[in-house]
Amino acid sequence: MSFEEFFFAVWNRDPFPWQTRLAALALNGEWPASIGLPTAAGKTALIDIAVYALAMGSPNAARRIFFVVDRRVIVDEAAERAECLAQKLREADAGSALGRIANRLRELGGGDEPLGTAMLRGGIPRDNAWTRSPRQPMVVCSTVDQVGSSLMFRSYGASEYTWPIRAALVAYESLIILDEAHTSQPFAETLGWIRRYREWAEQPLSGPLMVVEMSATPRSGEVFREEVADCSHPILSARWNTEKRARLVLEDPQAGEDAASGGFSALVEGLVREAKVLRAGGANVIGVIANRVATARKIHDKLKLDTEGTSILLTGRARAYDRNRIWEQWRPSIALGRATEPRQPVYVVATQCIEVGANIDFDALATEIASLDALEQRFGRLNRDGRSVIAPAVIVAQKDQTRKKYVDAVYGESLTASWAWLDEHLRKYEEPISLPSEGKKKGKTKKITHEYVAMGVRDLRQALAETPDRENLTMPRRHAPVLMPSHVDLLCQTSPEPARVPDPAVFLHGPEAGPADVQVIWRADLPSDPQLWTGTVAICVPSAAEAIPLPVWAVREWLSNRSEQELSDIEGL
Repeated sequence: MSFEEFFFAVWNRDPFPWQTRLAALALNGEWPASIGLPTAAGKTALIDIAVYALAMGSPNAARRIFFVVDRRVIVDEAAERAECLAQKLREADAGSALGRIANRLRELGGGDEPLGTAMLRGGIPRDNAWTRSPRQPMVVCSTVDQVGSSLMFRSYGASEYTWPIRAALVAYESLIILDEAHTSQPFAETLGWIRRYREWAEQPLSGPLMVVEMSATPRSGEVFREEVADCSHPILSARWNTEKRARLVLEDPQAGEDAASGGFSALVEGLVREAKVLRAGGANVIGVIANRVATARKIHDKLKLDTEGTSILLTGRARAYDRNRIWEQWRPSIALGRATEPRQPVYVVATQCIEVGANIDFDALATEIASLDALEQRFGRLNRDGRSVIAPAVIVAQKDQTRKKYVDAVYGESLTASWAWLDEHLRKYEEPISLPSEGKKKGKTKKITHEYVAMGVRDLRQALAETPDRENLTMPRRHAPVLMPSHVDLLCQTSPEPARVPDPAVFLHGPEAGPADVQVIWRADLPSDPQLWTGTVAICVPSAAEAIPLPVWAVREWLSNRSEQELSDIEGL
């Protein structure tokens, strides 16, 4: 069965040209080290390609495919795709070509299930089924923390007795797809050391550990990119060539406030005002993106008061149960290929959690200034379907955020550099305005000049290609310390643990990183007597769906009745 036939049998449409080319490489065991495709290219299809290559018996095929992101996500598009693929394989007629693919996967797994799926988020594993058999083909959608801690023999949220098992399952017969890899460079570097040390055993095991980095700004080396056939494809061409015009708006900080100390009142007011302007201009789904959870909450509280629109808040710092409930309610109205239009305009207030995973399609966008790679992802959600309209957008900043000496807690110096780059790439266009007639005199036409930055996929990529020094425009790349053999000797001792063990977070997010998140759970069923709490919780064991992942310092601030402004939806900060 060719890949084109496999893809059509599952999704009832033909693959994009790049997907067919990559499948041919995977079939020969030649996965590229890096994939540099633009946003909205359908990169989650790497899951289909990896499963197809495994079923066809390609060299270095991986039984376990890990799709890894470093963002708190509101919805995991990759996990949904994997589960849908597993369901199609499960239900395929045994005599069909797809059924034979499914049977081949069953033979590899030694059971009735052709393809298993799992989702590992936060610090409490939802499902341990992926660890039950080393033979079962699996797609695991997870985070840097979950996959990385497993590789380091310290799997977060799991028993120490299962640590070696999880380390082996991730390190052998595995393909790790690292989405937005430029923000996960410490983990990518640590993976390089782990791949080297796998060969140091007295009896090395066979089975690959392959790593594919996906990034709009890939590191130098072998990079798989789009070609002419992709650019001329009707769907991809529409998505990549659609025009997106962004105005730049500067807000004066309020007296006694500045961004360096967490004062963003002027920024909040500016984003709220511009969102309402976009709504008045006819947009039905308006994205309003902030860099911090606290800022997003304040924007949401103000937009809730707008009687001509509805505001919803999407952040990764919420219970999975609540995020899923909001997403299922609003998905038909805000997702790509939406089935219905909202009854009244809706403001989708969010953080970095919408930059990956969420297939949202905005009609208009108001965003806080961020690094250019983050802005590229956010604008990838604007007119994502490639409708033949000019999509309006606004990029808002406080003046003190654009000063040369300002260093942002989330984006470092790249935020200021990105604003300067945007300001240098302003374009102008004239809009004719009809003036009212006066008496018998016919009304005249006046031209108003507007300034904007072209933020469409193709426009932005072309402008960046002409920029000599692009490194300072992206989120600061952190580096991991060298994982030494002595570190591995300590980490692989799990029961009992040595007195001193290296902190896995340092190798996953860099030495600047804090400790792993803690999980906060609220319960309304606890009796008044604290002595009974343990028994009550034991009856209904905490699950990942009711936990909020938070840095321990943020919890301490909250317990001390102090507000913390720097909380974002990026792991390891």
